[in-house]
Amino acid sequence: MSVSKLASTITGLYSGQRNISAEKYTYRYLQNAMKTLDEAVGYSARGGRRENVFPPERDERLNDYKRMEKIRKNPDYGVKTGKLSIKIKDENGEPLIAEIRLYPKDKAARDGVASGYTNDRKVKRIEDIADEIYGDHYDFDPESDYAWYDYFRRTTAENGEFTEELPEGRYALVCDKGSEFEIVETAVSVPGKTEVTLRRLIDMKADDWYVGDLHHHSVFSSPLYPPQGTDYVYDTPEMIQNSMRAKGLSFGGLSDHHNVLNHRTWEKLVTDDFLPILSKEISTSNGHVLQLNTDPDVIYHIPEESERTPEVMRAEYKRITDEIKSYGGHPQINHPRDMQKAISFPPEFTDMIDIFNTIEIWNGSHPLAEGCTNGNAMQLWLDCLEKGTRLGATTGSDTHEITCEFWFDSLAYVFGLYTAVKAALDNTLDAKNEKGVILEGETLETARYFVELLTEELPLVKHWANVNLSSGAVRTYVQAPGERTPANILKHLELGHSFLSNGPIIEAKLTKEGSAELKILSNRPLSRLLVYGNGKSLEEFDLAEPTSVNGGFDYSCTVNLNKEGRKWFIFRVLGNDFVTEAITNPVFVK
Repeated sequence: MSVSKLASTITGLYSGQRNISAEKYTYRYLQNAMKTLDEAVGYSARGGRRENVFPPERDERLNDYKRMEKIRKNPDYGVKTGKLSIKIKDENGEPLIAEIRLYPKDKAARDGVASGYTNDRKVKRIEDIADEIYGDHYDFDPESDYAWYDYFRRTTAENGEFTEELPEGRYALVCDKGSEFEIVETAVSVPGKTEVTLRRLIDMKADDWYVGDLHHHSVFSSPLYPPQGTDYVYDTPEMIQNSMRAKGLSFGGLSDHHNVLNHRTWEKLVTDDFLPILSKEISTSNGHVLQLNTDPDVIYHIPEESERTPEVMRAEYKRITDEIKSYGGHPQINHPRDMQKAISFPPEFTDMIDIFNTIEIWNGSHPLAEGCTNGNAMQLWLDCLEKGTRLGATTGSDTHEITCEFWFDSLAYVFGLYTAVKAALDNTLDAKNEKGVILEGETLETARYFVELLTEELPLVKHWANVNLSSGAVRTYVQAPGERTPANILKHLELGHSFLSNGPIIEAKLTKEGSAELKILSNRPLSRLLVYGNGKSLEEFDLAEPTSVNGGFDYSCTVNLNKEGRKWFIFRVLGNDFVTEAITNPVFVK
């Protein structure tokens, strides 16, 4: 995770919610503003939390990667620690492999979890930095939505048990096993132990539904595997399979950059409840292509700069997708509207997008929201459907680290800088303490822009990040009757027999009478139903009060539709914000 992706999310949300377009609401503008303000208030110079910056040179990066690995294996929190033991089971008392998240709820836990053990920096408490910048005691609320992003993300073992030495203190514990179980939130203290029961809302497998994450990286994308491996990924295929199963997934693609070295290990991790799918994420001159269910190493030959013409690039895209298909595989275009041109599909190539079988419209590094990269990818997909180009839509978490620690560094940097700049702005506009920082001229205007922007968006970003990061946080459900094989699952993905979700379950059937029968279950509250149809139609409904089911909510309903002139409908459910949602592939009118 990088600060640039956070900047993209923040500016995308702000501009999308307000339907505005301006340079100041682009990620590059916000990044430059953060750099200017960091220097002006001295946040980093005073010992503030910063994101990890990785050396560009290959040997230096490898050495730094290994140095961080040692720190991760032997974290020194700098505070008193204790043993925490958690056991998770189902309502029948059987052990469950599941995800656990621990959020600090008192000063001791916050000081420990915020120590940033992905690196060996000594990080000063943000309260102390804010006091320095304000020039006096700064009234800082540690319980606010603008502070303390860090938390621990872990999974239980096969026997449903988790035990680890962690900083002492009080925590909020969240236990989550994906869409088909309730989510349990409770309190826990370290040292201590607790047991949690998760009740099942629904068993989708009974109706031939599988759920998976097609876009995930492992240690084979790291500097340990030169020349192209550059990402700081430490997770082995075994760890990732455990993480995916903890989130309730029944299939997964391990899609490392640049190589297929994970294939032999990954294919052996098949179990009664999990099906590995061979994969690789191919880097091209513009865009990332996912080769699914293909064993050979398909390589995009990047042309020299002088030869990089649209004709050459188009031909190479066509060649690699044809090669993937020749092996019985499945080509997918990933994050087609990413903020970075190098990994975004060229808009001028949209006329040939049907060379792919599926399209990733919901990448886990950003929300599925208007103004954000995923919102733009979804609009691309809708435009293709409108023109008659049928592509199955998918999700992918794009996880590079199952514990999310590098994400936390970037998030904590933005949260800390916000507090530091707000302290300087409050001093400038109100108290004007001589010992504090006073902003002037363009820097003052930049600070006003920054604080306004982040005051609006940080609570949303924090809420989104708490539930939408790591393996299977965004997931694709596919109904695939017949053989339990990668080929069968991918065939039905291509046909669009699927829905995308970060929690809710939604199934839609059109009746002859012109209505839609919707099965909608969720382990978080929902509020709205959106219905898209061809001809760029859109209707919105408020969901009725749900019935309760095993700690979850049943919003199932029937909706009357105007089928006249419609070839397809898409159904999307949302919570009170963009954090909880699900969307179907098109349901075609017969």
